Amino acid sequence: MKNKLTYLVAAFLCGSCLAHASCDEQPPQDSYSYVSFGSGPINGLGDSLLVPNLSVGYRSRSNSILGSDTGLSFSTIGTAHQFSLQYIMHYYLSPYDSSSAYLGTGLRMSGFFANHGKGAKAMLSADFVVGKALDNVCGNGHFVEMHVCSPSVWISNADSQVEKKKGFTAVPMMYLTYGMGF
Repeated sequence: MKNKLTYLVAAFLCGSCLAHASCDEQPPQDSYSYVSFGSGPINGLGDSLLVPNLSVGYRSRSNSILGSDTGLSFSTIGTAHQFSLQYIMHYYLSPYDSSSAYLGTGLRMSGFFANHGKGAKAMLSADFVVGKALDNVCGNGHFVEMHVCSPSVWISNADSQVEKKKGFTAVPMMYLTYGMGF
């Protein structure tokens, strides 16, 4: 009786994680390819457009707490384009919940190009993510998330000149996306 009472008090104090650990329920483990739609990059200066963004990627959640996401995205406004590759590690805040909120961090490599050889820029950024996995529909995962990429290191080749410029910026670039598995 004393053991059960101790367990109940511990479960009450520690929240639902400990209560779920006693059940036969297994933590969610899923992997899926996805396509996501959103907007970005939006810079933190407030003078940017809402740029359409399309991504494809693969995400996996191998245990109850950690997961990863690898993706390739494309954004364009017709005269300027961005390709980026990202690798993100996720930390799920509710390990036994398949629709958990999560935090993530990783790297994003981006290339910016303008039409007619007007210039190019390559960037490497830290990528911070806040997201929410949504309930699975027909066995396919889906999610909403916000990426904030800052600080960034960049190299540019303006107006196709041979001379390259290098720089560092702390102005964040943000992406808002909705993704669905297939």
